[in-house]
Amino acid sequence: YDIASLDLVKIRQKLIFEKYGASSPAKMGVKQRGTIGFNRSFLMNSYYPLYANFFSDLGYEVVLPAESSQEGIDQRNAPFCYPGELAHGFFYSLIESGRPLDFIFLPHFKAVPGGKSNDAHSQSQVCPLVQGETFYLQTTFRNQMERLAQSGTKVLTPLIDLSEGLADARDPLVQTAVQMGLKRKTAEAAFAKA
Repeated sequence: YDIASLDLVKIRQKLIFEKYGASSPAKMGVKQRGTIGFNRSFLMNSYYPLYANFFSDLGYEVVLPAESSQEGIDQRNAPFCYPGELAHGFFYSLIESGRPLDFIFLPHFKAVPGGKSNDAHSQSQVCPLVQGETFYLQTTFRNQMERLAQSGTKVLTPLIDLSEGLADARDPLVQTAVQMGLKRKTAEAAFAKA
């Protein structure tokens, strides 16, 4: 057996973060405006291609933490499920990387696309720990976040509700780009390409 071909998690990670994830703005022929950090946690593992292509097309180099730090996991203020612990570790790795970040994208993710039934909206809500990630990570790492804010890093926390479909990410992402100082038309074009 070819063991590598049987590791479906690794294959999925390569598809999400390499094949369908965006290249740097320079490789896309876009002038680089700055950097934006993403936490490698929860639904970022599914929606990374959308976010990465959107922000890269706007000229931002995406920065992802390579590993989850045990030091970050140890700073959590309460027991969490394993993915919640990893979220702490990855976020700590991101903010302590020493890499200057203009922005940190930490969306408040409410729901994923539901089925075709009439009650799909109620069935598509994500776990409260996924919904609350932006809040508990900023609370846990408030000292580091204050330090980053003093150096000019801004945290972007749009509410993402995809209960009606992926197209519902358009308005919050476009509004986020406007908050970053970009023109609405530029952001709308980037979303259409993403």
